[in-house]
This record gives sequence, structure tokens and C-alpha cells, in this order.
Amino acid sequence: MLPKRIAVLSPTTIQFVEKMACLNPRHGVHIVGPSARDQFGWNDYERRMAEWRDLGLKVQLDSRPYDAIDFAEYDLLIETFETLEFESSWRENCTRYECPVIVKACWTRHPMEAPPGYFDKIKSLPILLEMPAHLWNWETCGCADVSLVFNPVGDWWFAGEWTGADERAVMVLSGRRKWRRQEHHGLETFERLAADFPNRIYLHDGAENYRTARQMAELLRGARVFLVLDEPYGNGERPLSLVFTEALSAACPVAARDLPGLSYGDYINGNGICTNDYAELRDFVGRCLDDIDFARQCSDISRAIARSLFTTEALLPVYQAAFDRAADIWLRRQNDRTHYLSRPTVRSRFNTNSFG
Repeated sequence: MLPKRIAVLSPTTIQFVEKMACLNPRHGVHIVGPSARDQFGWNDYERRMAEWRDLGLKVQLDSRPYDAIDFAEYDLLIETFETLEFESSWRENCTRYECPVIVKACWTRHPMEAPPGYFDKIKSLPILLEMPAHLWNWETCGCADVSLVFNPVGDWWFAGEWTGADERAVMVLSGRRKWRRQEHHGLETFERLAADFPNRIYLHDGAENYRTARQMAELLRGARVFLVLDEPYGNGERPLSLVFTEALSAACPVAARDLPGLSYGDYINGNGICTNDYAELRDFVGRCLDDIDFARQCSDISRAIARSLFTTEALLPVYQAAFDRAADIWLRRQNDRTHYLSRPTVRSRFNTNSFG
């Protein structure tokens, strides 16, 4: 059974909060800590509260400073590693260990970027990564419990039938003019497709034209095919795109580039194409646009794949196992601390907020 009181450390991205709330529909999550002062609204939880309530998600917000929050009130704290970048005051609090903890790392390449004391705290805790290319870095620097885990998809993505009625291919790329580095996100390929299929290729940028989660599900259920045109860079740093998992859940056929470090082809089996050959990509998109029966066959397979991999039901055992390991480590450390404190010679020197 999932912990009743789960806290998600703020600041973290709105999307991550939403995914964790989907995982725990009965009790929801508490966002704890100050909101980030970011210019792009990645952490603007207030503007999503009404939308989350409409979706049936239970999210509570406690934006007090860290030193005013008693983490011992929670059964589990999910710390996102990137909070160290978002909010400098977390560095002064990051070694606190007052309840079971797991760590989620989204884009951090290497854990040694953390303050030394924080690394000592987390190196034996469950660490959940999003980027396959970073797994080796974390495993070889002394972290004992590292795994790649999908983010769950909300039930509303499965609520309606795919129609393909908009008769267009859709690509989703938020912030292309704000925070994206254009050369890595497939805009050149998108433009080639737009030239080959005039008025049938659509780019949705949520930073310019915001849609709610329900509206995004409606958009993708109406799309004839979903485009994933990311280009490789670095050592293959790419997470499994959240909108890719959502597009499959909305039952979209998919056309994707094959990337080093992350192969979308692992999640395509009769429901799309994964290729770096532009002609093959174009031909598949064209067939979906012109042949709805073919697209519908792909659609059925996409949704079946999503149900097996990305639903809360499919992922709950994986997260539950990580939460259980965090609880076991917490109890073991508490028992060790109790034994340590029972020795009169050291009792006065022991810091009960430490992680020893």
C-alpha cells in the first residue's frame, strides 16, 4: 500500500507533481518548500490547482521555507535532485533526513554535482532516473540503488477513443522561442514535412498556446499521427518524453527519430516507425494522413502498449517497491541511531537530523 502522506519537494516541475499525484489518487501529494522564481512558469503550481482538482488529483501546497517545514510529518519525501539548481536555500537543508526519502533525477548527468553531504545522504537511497544515458554515471560513483523508471500517465488520457479526425500530424514542442536550443529539437525535419504536406503538419507550443491536460488529450486523440523529431546531442541525453507516453496513451500512431542513448523504437511495434531516414519517415506520415484504416490499426497498438507500460496500474508495483526500500532504509538507520544514542559517551554529540 502506498504511503498516505507523500511530500514532493519544491521546486520541481509541474509535470512531475502531476505524475506523482496520478500515482496516488486516494491520498494525493503535498508540495513542500518555496516555489521557484523562474521566468518560464515551470514551477507555477497555483495556476494548475483548479485543473488538477477537475482531473480528480489531490494536491496540497505548503510553500513555507524549508526550515519551517517538519518533514517528519510525512511517510515519504520525494526529492528531485534538480531542486539544488532551482532553489539555493535547499543546499542549507538538503542533508536533513527526517522520514523515508527517494530521489528523482531528471536531467542531472552526475550525482557528484551535489554538495558532499547530500551525496553521502542519498548514495544508498532509491534513486529513480529518467535518462538512460546517465545510468552508468550514477551507478559507478557509489550509488547503490539506481533504476530507470517511467512516469505514470493519468487516466484521462485513456478516457476517449482515438478519431484521427483532424487529419494532420502533430508535434509538441513547448518553449521553442524561450528556453529550447533549436538545433536539437527537430524543427528542420518538421519544416521539411510541412513543405511535403501543406497545411497538414501542426506544431503545438504550450508556452505560446496553453492547453489543459484534458485539451491536450483531445488534441492528440484527433491527430492522425504524432511526431517525435528530436535530434541527437551530447552523449544521448534524452528522457522518454512525457508527451510521447501521453500520445501513445491517447492512441496516436507515432513517427519518431532513432536516438543514441534512447531508442523510441523500444516502444514502437506495429504502431509507428522509428527511423533516421527522412524518406521512410515521410512515407509513413503520408500513409497515416491518407489512409485512416491503416492509422487506426496503428492507433489500437499504441494504446495497448501504453496500457502495458505507462498506466498507474502498470507502474504502481515499481514505485511501491522503491517506496518500500526507502522505508526499510529509514527504519534501519533509525535502529542504528537508537543503538548509537544508547551509548552515554556519544549521546550528547549526535545530531538527530543527520543521516548517519
